[in-house]
Amino acid sequence: MINVSQGLSPLLRTGTGGPSAELIARMDAMSLRQDQLQATNDFLLQDNRALRARLAEKDAIAPPSTRGGMAARGHILQRKRQESRRRAHNLPEVAEARDNSDMYNDAGENSQGDADSDASEPAASAPNQKFDLATLAKDLPTTALQRAKRALQDEVLFAFHDVLNETTSAPYLNPIFSATVTHSDNQCLLDIVIKLVAQRLKNVKNRPEALTVPNVEVTWSNKTLLEMAKTSFRSSRRRQESLSVGRRREQRVMKVVQRTDGVVSFVAKYGLTTEAVKQILHEQHMSDEESGLEDADETSQAVWRTKMIYEAGYAGNSDDVLNKIELVEVVSIPWRSEEMSQALHELSEMALKLPIRNKKKIHYVRVHTGRVSARIPDDAPFNFGINQLWLDANKNHLNHCHLLSDWGTYPDPEGFGTNKRSTEETVLKHVGGNLDLEE
Repeated sequence: MINVSQGLSPLLRTGTGGPSAELIARMDAMSLRQDQLQATNDFLLQDNRALRARLAEKDAIAPPSTRGGMAARGHILQRKRQESRRRAHNLPEVAEARDNSDMYNDAGENSQGDADSDASEPAASAPNQKFDLATLAKDLPTTALQRAKRALQDEVLFAFHDVLNETTSAPYLNPIFSATVTHSDNQCLLDIVIKLVAQRLKNVKNRPEALTVPNVEVTWSNKTLLEMAKTSFRSSRRRQESLSVGRRREQRVMKVVQRTDGVVSFVAKYGLTTEAVKQILHEQHMSDEESGLEDADETSQAVWRTKMIYEAGYAGNSDDVLNKIELVEVVSIPWRSEEMSQALHELSEMALKLPIRNKKKIHYVRVHTGRVSARIPDDAPFNFGINQLWLDANKNHLNHCHLLSDWGTYPDPEGFGTNKRSTEETVLKHVGGNLDLEE
């Protein structure tokens, strides 16, 4: 047995004598490197503490953001939209439509994937076994039957579009999307759709191939066709609403762009900063304007235009004059304060006075008829932009409370509301701080 006293280094598992010079050099280098890393780490920790202290000091003296923390505001906005979608999903009529349409989306297609996917097929069906396509798609035992139901839904959807004459966009039969499917006019339209489908499918040669399932007699009734027609109605209404929402949003965005042209003049008049003025320009806070009626034929549109001409005071003008103007009906928003509305209108007037605006051949006439919008923006306005009476009356409303949860929490930007300068302060800024008041 060899011990340390015999010269075996305690750092070596075997052998005699001390560690080699090379090993000692490596260990010294490693020790030095470890000391260097420790020193660097201590320095970084100290520097990190100093940075944290500076940030804390800066946060303590920095004024609060007028718009609120962007991250927090974004999270609030996201929660609002999620809640709005949840509420819309749980509305009785939407739930009914979801049950009736089963696995079909707005286009009448299988929303859970193509029925050609790997759905399990049971044992061969008994000869001439009957299956009613009124059965929910998820309860149909084979992919062939699921394809058959989808094909029947497509036939109803195509007939619905034919009745609406969407191919040529010419007025034919117009559903009343603002009402439910139980409205008498909508019921009349659905009856026509059912008759068209039933008449077409009566001839076996006209049936799509998917409606022929081997060893199975596929059946349906007028009640089945009615439920599918209701699904087509609701999907078309959702598409129409989506187009309408997109069109209105585009108009509001264009209104923001147009009013941005007036910012320079507004800043010069009131001595504000460009940033402060641009902060009040938000697409969701613009009013909507309609250039016609939704879901209306040519006669109704003509009646609407005549009404707008009288409301705008243009009744005595010639056709040449009327052809050069575009009438738009202003849909006012009750939640917006008078101060904010006046500021936005003044920005519009300043923008319209610019030479580039005067070159437009079409003159837009905004007609106020007292029509009020029910739209509430997801993104809350600054405090000065809120009609407090409206907010007090609606903040606890069951349908609005989730949208109004953060209203009144965003301080006003410089020059507006509680941060509005006095007339004397504005004039002082214009003349460089020297103001002599004569009595």
